[in-house]
Amino acid sequence: MKVKHLIEKLKKNYNPEDSLIVFTRDREDFAPLLDKDDDWATISQSCMDEMDWADMTQDIIDYIEDFQWAQGASGIFGDRLNKQGDA
Repeated sequence: MKVKHLIEKLKKNYNPEDSLIVFTRDREDFAPLLDKDDDWATISQSCMDEMDWADMTQDIIDYIEDFQWAQGASGIFGDRLNKQGDA
């Protein structure tokens, strides 16, 4: 994804005061894997289009749950955790 497209999407869909979980990588992060003539724009867009983000989303969910339990279930979603524990 081109940076300008990401910026447009962020401006369109989010308030500047919103908080997001962000994961970015650029060509330099994969330099050892890439040949000089590789088209990074095509590779990165293909990755954005074809990547199964479900595993990453589940990793974030797992982290949030671990964080909440470490906070004694009084963290960000503590009320929801207490209700689930009461069921």
